Amino acid sequence: MKFGVDELSSTVTKVTLSGRLDMDHSEEIDERFAEITENSAKHLIVDMSEVKFIASIGIRTLVTSAKTLKKQGKKMLLLRPQGSVEKVLDIAGITAVIPVFGEEASALSELE
Repeated sequence: MKFGVDELSSTVTKVTLSGRLDMDHSEEIDERFAEITENSAKHLIVDMSEVKFIASIGIRTLVTSAKTLKKQGKKMLLLRPQGSVEKVLDIAGITAVIPVFGEEASALSELE
């Protein structure tokens, strides 16, 4: 699992994930998300376009991070989940809790 972080603006951080968001990578990813979200003064866009698989443990990480941000008055948005990952997020009801966008510009306009 690759995990990249970009500061898009003074109010938005973008995390780019690629690979499998599963049990083998959950601890590392949990820690990285916690570092970004626990004391964040920024909204978070999570680019999932290169995530090939997501397990329930990965869904838990996303939901926990989104809740942490919400308590701080910030939002988490998901960007471009593909194929089976998008389907799993939909079936699990995550897309009703964490908004999903197809384009980065649309996601950014949601946060302005």
